[in-house]
Amino acid sequence: MDGQAERTIQTLEDKLRAYAIDFKGEIVLIGPELVYEEIEKVRLIKGRLRMAQSRQKSYADVRRKDLEFNVND
Repeated sequence: MDGQAERTIQTLEDKLRAYAIDFKGEIVLIGPELVYEEIEKVRLIKGRLRMAQSRQKSYADVRRKDLEFNVND
């Protein structure tokens, strides 16, 4: 398993624990719909992060200058 999958599983486990706490310790699982919704949220967040990183990269690339160094620098 890669690090990304492990992190996703950890996030889902944390969410499930939070739901169990909301029900005062009584574990009530809604079923696969809950997992599907959480996976979709993770995908949406990843997509938005990719867009933000791309935008930040484009801003950084506009200001970037190639540097040249001489031997004695």
